[in-house]
Amino acid sequence: MSVLSGGRVWRAICYSEARAGTPAEEEIMVGNQLANEPSPFKRTGRWTDKPRSYPALSADIRSIAALGRIVKSAGYSEAAIREARGAQIMQSHNSADSPRHPKRLAVPTPLSTLIKLFALRAVVREEEARAAFFPLPVEEVEEMGLVESRLEGIQSCVGLSEFDGLLLAHDPHHENVNDFGSEYVPGINPTSVTLAGVTVRQPVHRALDLGTGCGLQALLAARHSERVIAVDANPRALNYAAFNAGLNGLTNIECRRGDLFGPVTDCRFDLIACNLPCVISPESRRAFHHSGLAGDTISEGIVRATPAYLSKGGFASILCNWTHARDEHWSSPVQNWVEGAGCDAWLLRHDTHDPLTYAALWIRNRNTIEYERTLQRWVGYYQRLGIEAISAGVLTLRRQTPRLNWFRADELPVGSGTLQPWKN
Repeated sequence: MSVLSGGRVWRAICYSEARAGTPAEEEIMVGNQLANEPSPFKRTGRWTDKPRSYPALSADIRSIAALGRIVKSAGYSEAAIREARGAQIMQSHNSADSPRHPKRLAVPTPLSTLIKLFALRAVVREEEARAAFFPLPVEEVEEMGLVESRLEGIQSCVGLSEFDGLLLAHDPHHENVNDFGSEYVPGINPTSVTLAGVTVRQPVHRALDLGTGCGLQALLAARHSERVIAVDANPRALNYAAFNAGLNGLTNIECRRGDLFGPVTDCRFDLIACNLPCVISPESRRAFHHSGLAGDTISEGIVRATPAYLSKGGFASILCNWTHARDEHWSSPVQNWVEGAGCDAWLLRHDTHDPLTYAALWIRNRNTIEYERTLQRWVGYYQRLGIEAISAGVLTLRRQTPRLNWFRADELPVGSGTLQPWKN
């Protein structure tokens, strides 16, 4: 059953939750089709906590798809946003610079209004918003949960990014994502772009996006897959992923809620893209970065588990961070993880850091006092675990049995675009 089946999405989202008594293949329609089935957001008590912080998905799917066409036809793109900001869309910008950006967009056009709304989160006049969304009424866009009316005008409730012709709604950039709690859903970032670049693109029957977030990998896979399953433990992420499928007119994506492979235990896939929270740290507050598991447990666990879910000849690309001794070759731990897995394996390293540098890179945006305290806590954590070096990269597996499998380790090329080395 399609995630976009019927006339409406969330609350008419095809939604599977891994829980006791619910088979992984069972699909639960929430809302119009099964009105007595309680909303999963209400079950967790989080639906009403931040009712305006993600798309409501109560609008007709035809309106959502129409909005996508309107935004694309206006020329909303990464390049247009970069020109308006003077910076890459994926880079954080200082809020003090925000007043300067609208000056680049002084002439009210549909494109400039959309950029001010969704990229800069500026308040725009109602008449400008109506012109930008025409022929959709602003009231319909507000019903979707994307914008809200204020005394000063119209302001967005979400961020909106573009990647490779796809539009992706997500939580807006925030100076302190802790304000959103553990369910913050980020937009496009360098790691998701890296994963998109190394994922093998060929026609497949079934694909899996594990840790879908706002749905980027699922949407990319939907272009060359008959069916895509998007899995995430965060219900807000699934909400965004389903909305973004509709925004881009994609009808072959199904969203399932649960941890790791729990919602797909009986499935096999021709393609898996995995972007799980693999940052090695003592943190657990930011679920999109930190798993709460010790050391590189999450990366090792997912690498060891993935081959069992691949069809013969199937590919999996996995973002991971891992630890190793200072005098040990950086690829050795990952090579041990895939030994005997029945897969060819190609590991691309992005970087390797000592624990102090690694910690400093991840906590660099905190204020001075918090920075010092957090840095000491992270370094102490690494010392307790005996961690001497931390590497990050992406591992691609190809299920090939029975035969002698190979392992290869290389540096991740910089600025090389999509990588497709699998020819043999």
